[in-house]
Amino acid sequence: MRILNTVSPLQEVNIVYQHKCTVDDCSHLNSRYISFTTTALLKRITAHLQDGTICRHYVSEHDIVLKRKHMEQNTEILEKVNNIKRLRMMEATLIYLEKPTINIQQ
Repeated sequence: MRILNTVSPLQEVNIVYQHKCTVDDCSHLNSRYISFTTTALLKRITAHLQDGTICRHYVSEHDIVLKRKHMEQNTEILEKVNNIKRLRMMEATLIYLEKPTINIQQ
């Protein structure tokens, strides 16, 4: 019998991930943010909760403070790529193709 080492998605590293805003009209507008991280997704989520584009989106668009549970529930891994150069290329390609609106907010 072989035991597989399963890693929680929140512990994954070297990934391209997507966060979808599901608040108010954003749920109908498919408002998303796409990025990559070489650290654990959980650590990256913590950084988003403190500052950055996603945090500013929730404050400016919805006048709410982003909570960890909402962030975790609405963030998914799109790709896992162990080569950092390819990871960055995958992120750029997905942003170009998908045009996630939260990425381009001013």
